[in-house]
Amino acid sequence: MSGSGTPSRATRGCLYEGLLAVLLPVVLLVGGMGLFLTVFVHSSCGCATPARPYNGPSPSPWPVSPSQAAAAAKSFTGVDMSAGAWGSADSLLYELTATPSYAFVDGRTGRVLEAFSLDKMPASVSTSITPSAAEVAARSYLNAAGVAAVGMTSSVQLADRTSGAYFDVAWKDAGGVSGPEILVNPTTGAAFSFADMGFAPKHGLLMPVVGQAAATSLAQSSTYAAGAQAVSTDFEVTAGLTGKPLFQWLVLFNDGVLSVDAVTGQVAILKWSSSR
Repeated sequence: MSGSGTPSRATRGCLYEGLLAVLLPVVLLVGGMGLFLTVFVHSSCGCATPARPYNGPSPSPWPVSPSQAAAAAKSFTGVDMSAGAWGSADSLLYELTATPSYAFVDGRTGRVLEAFSLDKMPASVSTSITPSAAEVAARSYLNAAGVAAVGMTSSVQLADRTSGAYFDVAWKDAGGVSGPEILVNPTTGAAFSFADMGFAPKHGLLMPVVGQAAATSLAQSSTYAAGAQAVSTDFEVTAGLTGKPLFQWLVLFNDGVLSVDAVTGQVAILKWSSSR
């Protein structure tokens, strides 16, 4: 009765459950084996705090979530990237894109295996910086990405190819095991490609070096195009014959489409008019 000093049934229920909340979790000793089981009581009392809806990201079946992979890649590219699973679920490999930047992250460890920027790739064979300047640029890139090469020895080589020249700055440990590798544009001094050579090759990842301008030039000067002018040149990542990522440029002509391998510079026909 109200005002009688006797708690109502609802009030008593809340008091009882409040008491349980203090006394529990209850630790039960199971079978005398030292195994403890903690038991929690869920309250249905009207005085309990209502449950809040879950507003977090969807759980990932992989150890590393897409958002974690994107955060790791941003340290290397400097831009926010979108992450998607590459190939089958068994590969546990993320492909990250924010054109013209690309990256690949191990879905098990969160390790950035490779990252590159298409707009920084060399377009000619001209060289305007020294090997030491290229190494400085490569070290600066590693520092910005938070990659340590302590105890490793670096080497710098100039690669001069038909598609363009670039400096290859690589690190190895005392046992000769490969570590980070950075490619530097010899004209601008910009680092345009990174790979963790201790792990990237295990996923079939190779370092692309052929940029858009070089790919267009290679396609136009090929025996297939015979000097014809390209309409457009677009980059794509597709599965190669082994299922591993293949980097290539698709060069469109009025008579068809040629592909240019972004790693080797090899030109091949995808589709071409038989009249030519």
